[in-house]
Amino acid sequence: MPGTIFNVTDCNEWYMYHFADNVTSEDKSFFGFNEGEPIRKPNSYGMLDSKTMLSMACIEENKSVPYFKEYKEKKSIYDYVYHKMVEIFKNEIDMSKKNSFIQGLEDVPDGSITVREANKKKLDVKLSINDSKYY
Repeated sequence: MPGTIFNVTDCNEWYMYHFADNVTSEDKSFFGFNEGEPIRKPNSYGMLDSKTMLSMACIEENKSVPYFKEYKEKKSIYDYVYHKMVEIFKNEIDMSKKNSFIQGLEDVPDGSITVREANKKKLDVKLSINDSKYY
């Protein structure tokens, strides 16, 4: 069914980030932390501080969204996203049901961020938005 768009009915919005090897602890602190917990007034600081960004409570996830998870594996963050999407595309999706649950989609971030430098003078990041859609 070309042209069928699935309804996104959950509020989960999250981003995965990692730091390049040469990023200083000061730059990491400036970039910040925000895993969306607790749901109201989450523990956060730096650029990701919940006080400086538009956020909302997501009851389904019991988190404040958007939230951010640090990726600490040696393998590329982009390889992680690619392999998650490959697994998702192996699943059969009932195109006649717009509200079909897509197994594994919750494991794919809405975007990926590589932080190379983050301070008052310079922000050097690579930002990739996950815009994969099912049609």
